[in-house]
Amino acid sequence: MIDLVKRHSLFISVTIICFAVDQFTKHLAVSFLKGRRSISIIENFLDLTYVENTGAAFGLFSGIDSMLRIPLLTIIALLSLIFIVYIYMKLSGEERMTRLSLSFVLGGAIGNIWDRISHGYVVDFIDVHYYRIFTWPTFNFADITISVGAGLIVLSLIIGDVRRGKTEDR
Repeated sequence: MIDLVKRHSLFISVTIICFAVDQFTKHLAVSFLKGRRSISIIENFLDLTYVENTGAAFGLFSGIDSMLRIPLLTIIALLSLIFIVYIYMKLSGEERMTRLSLSFVLGGAIGNIWDRISHGYVVDFIDVHYYRIFTWPTFNFADITISVGAGLIVLSLIIGDVRRGKTEDR
């Protein structure tokens, strides 16, 4: 068991850090934003706004009855966690960037699942917009780590393709 933890210590550490920072920032959002007006950080661009997202990403499925929505989204999220760990275990030790990427995705996913199971909704608070002409759905730190992880996965796939292409040309 100790050898397993040592071998995967970066993956475990990054996952835990992403989860902890997500939960800490959500705690701050609940403490300082819930029941209050938005706080402008960068005028006409970035506000802190407390939102209870009962749906999935971007509020999808929020209109479905909670007796169906919460178990459905929780099951989908738990299956996603299992899939992420499965993919991680299938990767070779040389695929470090992809493994690190999956730890970002996993940490964020656990943070949002934790909210959904414990509250029935996910706390969102980062509100990006341009003069309210363009408004991105409110999100949280977990969403950032999931997006960064997904972006790094795409980048690692591109880099892998480039490296394989160079190897094949020789």
